[in-house]
Amino acid sequence: MKPVRNFDWQTAEGDRAVVLVPKFRSRLLARWMSRLGRPNFRVQLDADGSFVWSLCDGGTTVLQIAERLHARTGGDGAMLRDRVARFVEKLAHDGLVTLDHSGETS
Repeated sequence: MKPVRNFDWQTAEGDRAVVLVPKFRSRLLARWMSRLGRPNFRVQLDADGSFVWSLCDGGTTVLQIAERLHARTGGDGAMLRDRVARFVEKLAHDGLVTLDHSGETS
């Protein structure tokens, strides 16, 4: 599986990712609401979440993301793979990423 980000994002202090999730999906309503203030919810990720988010580019698999995080942080590789998989599943469940299954074999 290759996660693909569904929303824009910014880098905040400490290289933390802030995902910009529109408050309204209707373009007309979003345009009108943007005049009143911030049109987006701002989802702030921690350091590890930000690292994972930055790799959700549609070209990197969940396993590759876990391996890169493991190379960066060390620790128990199996536990980290499970943690990354659960985090990406949560991102997908919340609609922040889409999981690209193309290229998988049955």
